[in-house]
Amino acid sequence: MRNVALFEQSKLDKEAAWLLGFIFSDSTIGEHQGRTVIRLYNKNKELLDNIVEYFGLPNKVTKQVNQTTTVYFIRFGNQDIVSSIQAYGFQKDKTNLCVPDLDDECRKAFTLGFMQGKGSFFREEAGNYGFKIIYRSESFIKEVAELISFYCGVKVARPHCCLIKNYYSCQIKYVNSDCDRVKEFLYSDYLLFNDLKAVDQNTE
Repeated sequence: MRNVALFEQSKLDKEAAWLLGFIFSDSTIGEHQGRTVIRLYNKNKELLDNIVEYFGLPNKVTKQVNQTTTVYFIRFGNQDIVSSIQAYGFQKDKTNLCVPDLDDECRKAFTLGFMQGKGSFFREEAGNYGFKIIYRSESFIKEVAELISFYCGVKVARPHCCLIKNYYSCQIKYVNSDCDRVKEFLYSDYLLFNDLKAVDQNTE
């Protein structure tokens, strides 16, 4: 069982760095019963169940039904864990986030976790296919674009920023041959737990 030291900087390994990137991809900070909590969201309950089991987290996956969608989340309520995650710069206001300062191995795993948590495949009517990431922080997505370029051997994507559902959001995308290179990185054997792959290979 992995303990509350999972995200301590002196003990961070690439599996925990992957999870940290996944947390940065789609989590919120709020209050629950007078404590600060972080909720990690995903539409794939099985994936979250696998994360809980693999990392030995003392958490249950909770279902949340919204007006149009059903999502699931893991609630991190242990204050040591929450503080450790916040120490990497994770905050409620995502507009000013930065990629954490990690060693090379952990930075690669963090990037992979973020991409697998936030990315999605798409196919256009013209026949083009691709991979895209939409995020609230322009500075963060620019850093991610640089890292994707480095790890996948593609050109640095320029973010397209606009209002999406009344929120300022930035999108980067990779089409056709660049998407193939990104997909190869996403499904590489870099990490030990291939069963935790987060992005569905089917196009939207």
